[in-house]
Amino acid sequence: MQRKGINRQQLAEMIDMNPQYLWDMLAGKRSNIPQRWQDILDALGLEIVVQPKRQREQE
Repeated sequence: MQRKGINRQQLAEMIDMNPQYLWDMLAGKRSNIPQRWQDILDALGLEIVVQPKRQREQE
């Protein structure tokens, strides 16, 4: 968010999400990955990694 120059309120508006729910997610109070999916990832030794999207070259 910092790199994009937006705050939590702006992000919540951009994605049409309740700001309090977003804040809880960012604080780790809510998980956007259901526990069973997390169990599967753990069992397989995998993790979800977040990285910036690559820009596609214009064709």
